[in-house]
Amino acid sequence: LTIAKDASSKREYILLLLYDLEEIAEEGFEDNLLTAEETATVIDDIVSIKINVMKFSPKSQIKSELAALKASWPEVLS
Repeated sequence: LTIAKDASSKREYILLLLYDLEEIAEEGFEDNLLTAEETATVIDDIVSIKINVMKFSPKSQIKSELAALKASWPEVLS
C-alpha cells in the first residue's frame, strides 16, 4: 500500500510540474516570446508526456521523453 501510494504521489507531482511547464509555454506565447507553432510543438510534447504518465508507461520511456523536452525547450523560456 505504501509503495503504491508513493508511486501515485510521484505521478501526481510529475503531472503538476508538466501543467506548470504548459502554462509557462502559454505565457511565452502571450508575451510574444514564442510563435504559435513553437508553442503548439512544446504543448504537444508536454501533453504526450502527461498521457504516458497517466497510462503508467515505463519509467524509461517517460525519462527519455522528459529529456527530449528539456533539450527542445525554447531558450527564451529558460
